[in-house]
Amino acid sequence: MPHCTPPACRILLAAAMLASTATAQLPKPVDGPPSWGVADNDTVSIYWGFDNQATPFAHHINSVVPAWYTFQVNDGFTQGATPVQWFANVNGHTGVVGIPGTGSPRAAVLNLQIENDPRVHWIKVFYLQFDCTAGASSSVVASLKQDLSQYKRLSMTENSVALSSGWVRTTINAELLPQPAYEAISFALTETALATAGIDNLFVHSKCVKPWNDEDGEALGEIDAAQSPIDLLAAGVAQSEAAAVTEDLQGLRTYWVSSSGSALSTQQNLYRLTSNGQFSGAPIVIGNNTTSTPLGITSLTTETLPNGQQFVHGIRDSRLANGNIEILSINATTGTIQSTVALANTALALPAPPNRFGIVFYPPGNTGAGSFWITDNQSTSGTQGSAYEFDRNGSLLNPVAGSTHTLQNQLPLSVVGGGYDPLKGSLYFMSAQPQVTPLGSTRTNGFEISAYNLQPTGVVFFGDLTRPDAGGPGGTAKSMSVYRRSNGDWRAACIVIANGRSILYELKGPYRFGFNLLGRCGMQGLPMRGSNNFQVTLSGVPHATGAVLYSGFSNQNFGSTPLPFSLAPFGLIESTISVSLDMSGVFQPVINGSCVTSLPLPPVGLLPPNLALFFQWIVFDPTVPQGIASSQAGKTLIY
Repeated sequence: MPHCTPPACRILLAAAMLASTATAQLPKPVDGPPSWGVADNDTVSIYWGFDNQATPFAHHINSVVPAWYTFQVNDGFTQGATPVQWFANVNGHTGVVGIPGTGSPRAAVLNLQIENDPRVHWIKVFYLQFDCTAGASSSVVASLKQDLSQYKRLSMTENSVALSSGWVRTTINAELLPQPAYEAISFALTETALATAGIDNLFVHSKCVKPWNDEDGEALGEIDAAQSPIDLLAAGVAQSEAAAVTEDLQGLRTYWVSSSGSALSTQQNLYRLTSNGQFSGAPIVIGNNTTSTPLGITSLTTETLPNGQQFVHGIRDSRLANGNIEILSINATTGTIQSTVALANTALALPAPPNRFGIVFYPPGNTGAGSFWITDNQSTSGTQGSAYEFDRNGSLLNPVAGSTHTLQNQLPLSVVGGGYDPLKGSLYFMSAQPQVTPLGSTRTNGFEISAYNLQPTGVVFFGDLTRPDAGGPGGTAKSMSVYRRSNGDWRAACIVIANGRSILYELKGPYRFGFNLLGRCGMQGLPMRGSNNFQVTLSGVPHATGAVLYSGFSNQNFGSTPLPFSLAPFGLIESTISVSLDMSGVFQPVINGSCVTSLPLPPVGLLPPNLALFFQWIVFDPTVPQGIASSQAGKTLIY
């Protein structure tokens, strides 16, 4: 629980920080969490630069914390028997705390406590990044202090990157359940010669999120059998363009489907359908089909406010009519158009009008005000697809000149839509660009991008490839929108064109699941029968010596044993068996915190289509209890 800081200390700390950093912006961690700097009741973003000798532990004045957060004395830092010192410069870093070398072994401990507003049934997503010296004689080791009376770690990854002049940047990600009253971090500094063991640029971030149903959910790409596919033309929607989903507190879904109109001068509508494909209310008139706006709304995305109010946002290319690309926002309760915003896109190299742009609402964008990623649906051979970020007023936020944190020229061609999942911190997109695979040319190609660094994670999925189409298995993607159901289930609502029919269905996911101590399970290549490039990866385990991959056909039972199965009774207090241990790989050495196993997949005829397969690593790490732990797991269809 928060502790009160004496008023005199608060005044002293505030005065010192105001004097040194009043005009400085809050720095950002490298490849940090998308919610960094977001101002709400659930998010903490604190930075320490250690730049003031008088108050080295004073946080940056523009750190963002909720109203309930109270900084303790020295911002929550406490020291062991050997106190750390402040240094003006250590190997090119200004403002450093650490211990100097004396020629004899020295050690010090620096502890930090980060307060929470306890919500015991929620999950705390925790992030830590810092720079430290790591010479031949010095080291700094950070760890989350384990207090099992408070919480267990659901997953944890650690990665280190070498910087210049003997500095190293370490990043730790963790998920904690139930959310503890505080996080306690320990920095162990050692120096055996005459160098300095020091810390600089400390970023601490945490976000409280509702628990999700990913502990043993269905495989990524699996068709939601509880939701029958909807033939949109048979349902009465002519020339459908895009779909998105809202859901009320009772779990009743509404499918929002846009139509470009059946012919010139006909209405362009936004339809509301029930989950069984029946109309719910009158169509919402968006405009008329004209030669200057023949497509209408080409992509949809949804937004839910903290008070439960929902909005549906659509994008329309009206450049031939008025020179604008427009975002239309519809109140999901009243069915009325709330606003129309023109994008400031004149500086961008976009496809000629009319074009089918895609839209994704991005809640943490623009420091929590919310933003929109707009995909250009580039389809010209020799080019590369892009997504651009705009704020709610239509101003361009991304790309920023000289920045590598961008999705400009980073996407495949013909990206038709996507979505953002705040629980995984990932963006998802689907492309209709033909992709050669062992099953033929596919045009429903989904992929995941980390919102931390805007780089592909390697996780891919497809639409329903069992659906026949003359152009290739599964037909052609026209729309995708990712969302979470009210019960926490991940879903992707897709429209595909197969044999001339527009079909709406939902896919399950995500790929990563399970509550386990060490490492992040990933994939590379195609999870497809006949594929010879499919791999399962493990990352974020820098202290591990090796790992073994287990694969199974279930995440519900292993023989007669229900899953997940806790290994705590056997001394592995934070590890869980999440998959049936049907197949075992060989021992793989861990190099630089990661390893990979290739899985050549049998061809068509030897495996049934859409076979669910589950993966989990057993990690050998001398720094954890018993020297062994289980990783987070992965689940996908083998198409």
